[in-house]
Amino acid sequence: FEYWITHQSEEYARLMHDVQVFIDNPDNKDFEVCSIISEEMLQSLRKELEACPCDFPALDEWEHRWQTEYKHRLAVKEFLKDKVIGSKRLISMPDRITNTINSEGRIFMRPSVISMFESNMDSVEEWWPMWLDFMFHSQVHTLDRLSPGVYNCMAPVQMIQPIKNSKYPAISVEEEAISIPLQVLALAIFDGVLVHILNTVAKETWQPIKRSLCHAFNQNKGQEVISILSRSYDDADVIF
Repeated sequence: FEYWITHQSEEYARLMHDVQVFIDNPDNKDFEVCSIISEEMLQSLRKELEACPCDFPALDEWEHRWQTEYKHRLAVKEFLKDKVIGSKRLISMPDRITNTINSEGRIFMRPSVISMFESNMDSVEEWWPMWLDFMFHSQVHTLDRLSPGVYNCMAPVQMIQPIKNSKYPAISVEEEAISIPLQVLALAIFDGVLVHILNTVAKETWQPIKRSLCHAFNQNKGQEVISILSRSYDDADVIF
């Protein structure tokens, strides 16, 4: 559901339209971020960050920013639509790294509306433990850039890189110092808000539609590519 596609299903078109309307004009349906990420959830996230081998600094400052800058924002008008968050890359950067991870032939997918994750996300309460487990306890094997043929084993959260003020001036020097846990927080809010919106707008239909898209895009991708190549490019020796 990251972008519109051509789809024959009327339910798909209705779903995308209803989500678009909700986000364009949430009005009195908008809700505070803290109604999605509760204080209990925030503390469970902090506990995972504290236990992480990365040894994240200044988590008191990180929690202070949650309390003063994020907790009481309206989720749609003041978070999803906040262009400053986009300029800081607090969501796009960690999403690019953790959305789908290839690990020696195995694919890990973040529990999110915008990934190919297929397990049930019927509520924020059901989604949250899966999200924490993925981010902090999945063990993925990634190639070491400095040592060809060598794999590193780590949790997805350990793959997230700091955001530098020198490259992205929208992020302050103070935010740069806590930019990894800040990215984790922003990503958690983003994913949780989307799970809530989809279950509000189309609780019975969004997940079956999502799974059908996953099957079309992912599970049959190789066969579809081979079919297209054999039909349309069978006279070519090399295709770029």
